[in-house]
Amino acid sequence: MKLQKIKQELTSAEFPEKNGISERMNLTLCKSAYTLLYHVGLSKIVWAEAITTAAYIRNRVSTSALNESVTPYEKWSKKNLDVSKFRVFGCIGYELYWVRRRNWTTGLSKYT
Repeated sequence: MKLQKIKQELTSAEFPEKNGISERMNLTLCKSAYTLLYHVGLSKIVWAEAITTAAYIRNRVSTSALNESVTPYEKWSKKNLDVSKFRVFGCIGYELYWVRRRNWTTGLSKYT
């Protein structure tokens, strides 16, 4: 962790109030997830996906903690941010899957 300049801070296990930074981030992520669900009109069944999406967005938005015009994702991975994968939360999506076909002449299977 020292090589990646991560500072470890120990807190009490029974007092989450003493770990203010992570508690604030949990609250921010929960509010963002609730907003995503409310905007789309989905139930809490997809709560885990909403939290994951909120964290994904949060890591790709600039923050005042970094005194540069860089996002946490860019700072951590040292890669440029690609927002072409962003989609509207709750939009219709289709699953692609591979169908296995067997070529009877050669005996080899092929994924198409």
